[in-house]
Amino acid sequence: MLFSLLGIGGIWVMRPGITKSLSNLVGLTHEALNTTQSAIGFLSGSVSQVDEDLILIQSSLANLESSLNSIADSLVISSSLVGDDLNLTLTEVQTAVTSAALSAEFIDDTLAFIAAIPLLGADYQPETPLHISLGKVAEDMNDIPASLTSLETSLDSASTDIQSFSADLSALSDDLTIIMEDLDGAQDILVDYEIIISNGLQKVERFESQLKLSSIITSLLLSGVLLWLGIAQFGVYLQAQDYIHFEQKIISLSDLDRE
Repeated sequence: MLFSLLGIGGIWVMRPGITKSLSNLVGLTHEALNTTQSAIGFLSGSVSQVDEDLILIQSSLANLESSLNSIADSLVISSSLVGDDLNLTLTEVQTAVTSAALSAEFIDDTLAFIAAIPLLGADYQPETPLHISLGKVAEDMNDIPASLTSLETSLDSASTDIQSFSADLSALSDDLTIIMEDLDGAQDILVDYEIIISNGLQKVERFESQLKLSSIITSLLLSGVLLWLGIAQFGVYLQAQDYIHFEQKIISLSDLDRE
């Protein structure tokens, strides 16, 4: 019985300290959950911003890739124009100039012959005869095909490089798509974490609001258990006392009988 009374007294003496410790622990937990919730909110905002930036970058890359493809197509057309059409046209022009130079030589000879006749008095004294000028033009055009070929090669090379760069941009865009899918997955996880933290905060706040009442109820229950144990022990003690008195009476009666 004494043990039960001491236990009951200890429960009520220790209850304020235990309640305060639990309150401090719950407060720390609440603060930690709030801090975690703020961190998750910050991370969620950062992930959303990164996702928006990546979408903008991917859109820019798509526009650049489209522009480069158009440029590459234009370079292919230009290369075909330079290598085929212009080269063929140049050959035809050079042939025509060469033919004109041959015809001009006949004309120059005719004019020189006429100028040599004193009676005609033709004034034909050019610094450079026409056929020589035309021949020089035809000769100067000999270097143009090589230049056109070099230009065609450069255009083909530029087109190939741009197509390769465009392919690299496409691969980069695919990588960005994968990254954005991973970011979407991370965003979903952050949403799940936010729900878990919110539920945890609700439970902590509910426990915190009921802590004082719960400590009183728990103390009352423990006190009731100890009181019941004390009463049970006291009943056993009374039974033991009755048994001892009964034994003493029996011994006394036995002594009287012997006398």
